[in-house]
Order: sequence, then structure tokens, then C-alpha cells
Amino acid sequence: MSSSDPIATRVVHRRRIAEDTQELVLELARPLEFQAGQYIAITLPKLPVAPPYRVREFSMVSAPGDPELTIAFRQSDTEYKRAILDPAYTGPIITRGPTGLFTLPSQVNQPLVFIAGGIGVAPFLSMLRQQIHQPASPPVTLLRLESSLGRSAYRRELQELEHAHPSLRVIEHFGRLSSSQQLADLVKSLAPDTQVYIAGPLGMTGHTRALVRELGIMPLSIHMEEFTGYPDLD
Repeated sequence: MSSSDPIATRVVHRRRIAEDTQELVLELARPLEFQAGQYIAITLPKLPVAPPYRVREFSMVSAPGDPELTIAFRQSDTEYKRAILDPAYTGPIITRGPTGLFTLPSQVNQPLVFIAGGIGVAPFLSMLRQQIHQPASPPVTLLRLESSLGRSAYRRELQELEHAHPSLRVIEHFGRLSSSQQLADLVKSLAPDTQVYIAGPLGMTGHTRALVRELGIMPLSIHMEEFTGYPDLD
């Protein structure tokens, strides 16, 4: 089967994980093989809206091989989000994927810096859940950019991972980065050989990439995943 083949899907669990933020656990009719950092497209075919609004793309939060497939997203007042969060929704749910190149190489030998804007933390959690248990894992720094403490999804789990794994450092910053100097002060491990991964809303990713470039990181060492449809730090 190809990644475009539809997979019948069922939501088996919903929970609030932060302010205006929900996590869904999915049961798929067949196993899905994916790489940490990739995303899936979920369609609600019977939703009474135009076809483009029946589908949304979500990064996987779960790691490859986990017994459950998990996604997370910000709530919004759209027909799609209301339907997929409603336990009474009876229409079919179809998953396609995985898709995306926002993944780690098979062998990671250089320091990694992850910069997450808002719900952009989702693919990084998938990466960390997988990478942190690999032998000889390189140092990883995760910089979280959030609008407020209440919107920091998975904060406790990340604190536990940091406590258990000396190679991981998690840094929180509330608000937009103002300059490359501020970024360098927050993430002192940034160096020319660092591989930088940036995920978050469109405005945040472009702005952050420019700051990273000002610090001398070469373009081929910067990897981005842009979440459309979200405000700057959502």
C-alpha cells in the first residue's frame, strides 16, 4: 500500500493537554509506519463544508512503534475541529500518510537544537520520544516559544525527559524572540556544526530562521516545518 491509500480511523480517546489544546489517540484499521517528525492528513468525508475544509494535517506526537497513534492541536471554532472533538460525531474518519521530510537522519552525530513555536512542539516530542533512548544520543536542546505558561502542552513530560536524560536540555521562553542575540543568550549551544530544526506557525518559523542565519548557521543545517492556519505562537 502507498502512503496515499486511505486508512479507516477511529478516535479512541480525547483529552485536554493545555489551554485550548487537545490530544487525540487514534485507532487505525492497519498499522502506520512513519518517521518521527512526519505528519498525516485526516479527512472527515461527510462534513457539510467544501471539500478542502474536510481535511487537516497533523504532526504525530507518538513515536514510531508506539502502540497508539497520537496527534495534538489547538482548538478553534471551525466545523472540522468541532466535529473531530465531538464524541457524538458518527461520520467516517479517513487517514492518509505519512508525509513530510521534517525528520532526523538515520545516524545523528552532531548537536541538535529544536525550536518549537506553540503547538510546533508536537513533532519534536515524537523525535525526543524516539531519539532520547538511542545509544550515544547527541546533545539535544529544545527551545519552546509560547505565548503563556497555560498553553505549554506536554510541559510535565518534557521536564521528566530532561530530568532522566542529561543529554537533553529544555528551555522555555514566553513571547517572540526579539533578536539573534537573545536567541544566542537562550541557546548557548548554537554553533556552526549544529543542526537546527524549527517548527511552528508560518510567521514564527520565517522569523526564527532569519535569526538563526544571523548567528552563522548555514542554510543546509536549518530544517523547517511550517504550520499554516495558526497565529504567530499558537
